[in-house]
Amino acid sequence: MAHTNDKDTIYVDIDDEITAVIDKIQNSSSKVVALVLPKRAATFQSIVNMKLLKRAGEQAKKNLVLVTTESGLMPLAGAVGLHVASTPSSRPEIPHAPSAPSREEDDIDETVGEDEPVSRERDGKKPVGELAGASAATLPLPKKSQPGDVEAVELDNTEAVKPSRAAGAAAIDRRPKAKKDKKLHIPNFDRFRLLLVLGGVLLVLLIVAGYFAFAVLPKATIAIKTNASNINTNVDFILSTDASTLRESSNTVPAKQVSVERTQTGNAQATGQQNKGDRAEGEVVINAGSCSADVPENVPSGSGISSGNKTYITQSTTRFTPVISGGKCVYRSSDETEIVAQSAGSSYNTSGSTTFTVAGRSELTASGSAKGGTDDIQTVVTQADIDTAKGQIENEQNTTQEELRSQLASQGLFAIAATYNQGEPAVTASANPGDEASSVTVTVTTTFTMLGAKQSDIQTIVDTDIKSQIDTGSQSILDRGINQGAFSLKNMTDNGASMNIQTTAEVGPDLNTSEIAEQAAGKKSSEIRSLIGANPDVTEVEVSMSPFWVTKAPSNLDKITVTIAKPTNND
Repeated sequence: MAHTNDKDTIYVDIDDEITAVIDKIQNSSSKVVALVLPKRAATFQSIVNMKLLKRAGEQAKKNLVLVTTESGLMPLAGAVGLHVASTPSSRPEIPHAPSAPSREEDDIDETVGEDEPVSRERDGKKPVGELAGASAATLPLPKKSQPGDVEAVELDNTEAVKPSRAAGAAAIDRRPKAKKDKKLHIPNFDRFRLLLVLGGVLLVLLIVAGYFAFAVLPKATIAIKTNASNINTNVDFILSTDASTLRESSNTVPAKQVSVERTQTGNAQATGQQNKGDRAEGEVVINAGSCSADVPENVPSGSGISSGNKTYITQSTTRFTPVISGGKCVYRSSDETEIVAQSAGSSYNTSGSTTFTVAGRSELTASGSAKGGTDDIQTVVTQADIDTAKGQIENEQNTTQEELRSQLASQGLFAIAATYNQGEPAVTASANPGDEASSVTVTVTTTFTMLGAKQSDIQTIVDTDIKSQIDTGSQSILDRGINQGAFSLKNMTDNGASMNIQTTAEVGPDLNTSEIAEQAAGKKSSEIRSLIGANPDVTEVEVSMSPFWVTKAPSNLDKITVTIAKPTNND
C-alpha cells in the first residue's frame, strides 16, 4: 500500500473477497482511496458487491476510485456512481450507467483499453487523487455536465487548497447525488446460515430426545405375590469317591476329590550368639565330711559342679577314702578329679583355689581351679528365629479354596466347601538351632483338598425329602435352596465323607418370568394385572412403569423386570 499525503493506493488481490476490500478501505486514514484492480477480478463483477463498496466508502466518508481498464466493470461502476480511472495517474470519472438494470453477473471483457495495463510500475510516484498537489494544475477542470456526458471528479489530496483545485472540488460538490435505491435489499446470508444450522441441531436433538423418551427410558416392573410356602429339609448323605452312580437307597452320592499343593517360604535373621572358643579345664579335690559316717557314694563321671553361675563337668569317677587332716579323719577323693567347663569362654577361668558345689550332693564340697578358656563369639540360629520365619508365611486359605472350587466347576461338579481340608504342613529349615548362620529360611509345603459332586445328584436326594412333606398334586418345587443350603461335615473317610445338608426349599405355583415378560410386552397396566391375576395361585400383582409418561410396557423384553415374591411363612 502506497501513501501520498491524503491519498491511499490499495492493490487488490484476485482472491480478495469484498469484505476484505471493505476492511482495507475502513482501515485507511486517507480521504481518497484508489483501488487498483487485477484483471478478471470476479469480486467486482457483481452489482451487489459494487453497491456494498459504494456504501462502505460513504459510511467511511472516503472518495473511492477504481483503477481498471476492463470495460465489463464500467457499467457496474456507473450504475452505483463509483469513479473509475485507467491508471493511477489518470483522471477519474464516473462511467455511463447501463440503460437497463445490470445482472448480478455480467460478461467479463478480457480486453484491455487503449491505455496500458494497470501495474505497480506505472504508478510511480503519481497515485490517483493527486489532484490537489503539484500535478493538479495540469489536470483540466470538469466541464459542465451535459446529458449523456461522463461525470468526472477531482479529488483533494493536500491540506492547502489552491484555486484551481478548489474549483474542481466545487464541481464535485455541485454534482447531483445519486438517489439510494430503497427497494434494494441485500439478504444476510450469515444469519440465514446460522438459523439453518441451529434448526438442524434442534431437529437432531428432538430426534435423540424422542428416541430416549420412547425407546431407552421406558421400563416396567411387575411384582407378583403367590401362595408359595417354605419347606425345611434335613438330609444325611455320603460322598464317595469309589461310587460311580447315585444310590438313592443309601443316599450315596458319587464324588471327586481335587487337591492343590502350596509351597511357601519365610526368612528371618539369626539372632542367637554362641561362644565357639576353648573351654576351660582344671582339677578339683572333693571332700565328703568326717569319717564318723559311712563312706560316701562315688561321684560318677559327667557330674556337674558349679562355682557361682558357672558349671563344670567331671571327667572321671570320684571315689572317697579316709584321710587325716588337721588331726581329724575326713573322707576325701583318692585322686584329683578332672573337670571341663560346660561352655567355652574366658569367663570360666578361675584363679587360685576356688570352692565348688556338687550337683545333687549337698554333703560334698570341692576345691580347685580351671583355666585355658577363650572367647570366639559367633552368630547362630535359634528356635525363635525359625518360628519368626514361619510366621512370615501368609495364610492362603481363601485363595486356595477358590482354586479348588474352580477345578470342580470346570468338571461340572458342585463344590462342597465343608469338605475343604488342609493337610499337615511339611516344614523344613535351612539351619537348625545352634548352627552358625546369619539368617534362616523356612519352607512349608501344604496340600489342600476339597470334594465335589453333581448338583443333580444332590437335588435328587433333597427332592425326595421335600416331596415327602408336600402335596405333589397341587404344589411343585420352585427352589430347592441348595445354593444357600448349609452343608456340614460329619466325618472324613479315606474315600469320601459323611455329610448333612439343611435347606429351605420353596414350593408353590411354577411361574416362568420370561414367559410373563413376553406376555406383558406392549400391554397396559390393567391388561397385565388381569392377565397374570387369572392364575389361581397368584394372590397379588403390582405393575409400575417409568418415566411418568409411559402407559404401556416396552416391547423390549430387557426393559421388563418380573419379580416373584419369596414366601415368608414356614410350613
